[in-house]
Amino acid sequence: MSTRIGNWIGSVVAACAVFAATSGAHAAPQRPLPKRVAVSEFDAEGGSRARMAVLEMLSEHDDVEVVALKDIEVAGKRLSADPADPAGRKKLSSEIGIDAWLEGHVEDDLASFTLKGPDGRTIATTSLKGHKGSVAEGLVGQKVWSAMGPWLSVREKAKRALDVQGDLALKKIQAREQELARQQKVVEERAHQRVAQLKAAQQLAREKRAAFVAEIARQETVVEERLATAKREKEDATRKQRETEEAEFMASLRESDGPPPRPAPEQVGGGEPAPSLHAAPNASSVWSSYGQAAPALAAAEPAPAQAASKSNNLSPATQKWLMTQGGWSAPPPSVQPSAAAPAASRPTPANGGMNVDGLSPATRRWLEQQQMR
Repeated sequence: MSTRIGNWIGSVVAACAVFAATSGAHAAPQRPLPKRVAVSEFDAEGGSRARMAVLEMLSEHDDVEVVALKDIEVAGKRLSADPADPAGRKKLSSEIGIDAWLEGHVEDDLASFTLKGPDGRTIATTSLKGHKGSVAEGLVGQKVWSAMGPWLSVREKAKRALDVQGDLALKKIQAREQELARQQKVVEERAHQRVAQLKAAQQLAREKRAAFVAEIARQETVVEERLATAKREKEDATRKQRETEEAEFMASLRESDGPPPRPAPEQVGGGEPAPSLHAAPNASSVWSSYGQAAPALAAAEPAPAQAASKSNNLSPATQKWLMTQGGWSAPPPSVQPSAAAPAASRPTPANGGMNVDGLSPATRRWLEQQQMR
């Protein structure tokens, strides 16, 4: 029983090994077959030297196989096919497996090369212009391989594709670096512009602030000027009103019949002689006489309390004007008359209706109006 199990396990292991080997064989990449190229004799004097340079270049690549001219000649004789004829080339290519035919033509300092397929179709061409010595030095081989290598060699084709991809990647990297530098420059320019905008905004804010402060100061000045103007206008109005009142008072004085007779010295309590009745009347002399005679008249003929109160209540403008004229002084406080002493009756003036104090009825009415204000 144990023997049968051991044999079964061994067979399973062997089968797994065979399966793994088979899978590995299928998975391993197969090496491509080399391209077979026939390099014909070049049409030129000394073409063998150019052909030798091409053969040396092709021999450096193991995935390219050069078919010897001797083998082509033998096969041509056997198949009765001429290598120079397109039909013979096609027949020889299918017989000995030639993938391409390489031809060359050298004339003076110009060398041209053509790679054709078995059916005569042109695959690639190249040319080289220079001195004959350069052709012998191997430049022909490099030129031919540069133009025909990707078709002749699979590895060269892959290498060229990698080179192209590398160049493309390098260009992409350079383009990205250039774009990065451009974006960095744009960011820096925008930052500078932003800083300039902020500075301009700050300058504008300072200018607006200065303009606001200047406007506030201007408005304060305007208010002060308007207040001063209003004050001057008020003072002018007061002055004009005072002048009008004074003019009205002077007009009322001019309407009176003349100054009152000056009382005798014994009546006013003084020793000065009375002025002449024919003297020219003026406001200062009239009010001076009134100011000197008023106390004596008040003592001689006391008036009722109401009349005394009205005589003392002159308007401030009239009092100020009388004081400036120098002929009037503030009357003393009124003395209340005794109830037992009856007020003496005022005598009727004999000088045309003018009272003892020398004022006309119109002047007395004006003074009473001023007192009642």
